[in-house]
Amino acid sequence: GDLIEFRMLYDAFVLGKKADGVLVGCLPGTVATTPNIAISSNKATITADGATTIYYTTDGSDPRYSVERKPYSAAVTIAAGDVVKAYAEANGKFNSAVAVKAN
Repeated sequence: GDLIEFRMLYDAFVLGKKADGVLVGCLPGTVATTPNIAISSNKATITADGATTIYYTTDGSDPRYSVERKPYSAAVTIAAGDVVKAYAEANGKFNSAVAVKAN
C-alpha cells in the first residue's frame, strides 16, 4: 500500500491561532462538508450538506475555538463590516474546514 509520512511542528494542544500548523490526512468522505455562507440584505444564511450541527461567529473569530460561537439554526442578522465564520460537524466524520464571508 501507499505510505504517507507526516511531520508535525506543533503538538495537538496548540492555541487556535496556531492550529493551521497541524496537518491531518483523511480519507475521502470522512470529513464534514465545508459550510456555504450566503449574505443578502444584512442576513447570513449558512448551509452544509449532511451537517449535524453548524457553529458560527460574526466577530471574525475562529468558531472552532471561540467562546462567542453559536449553533446555527436560522438566518443571522449581521452589520456592515461583520465577518462570518462557520464550520460543520457531522456524526461519524471529522469537522469541516472553516468558511469565511465578510459583509
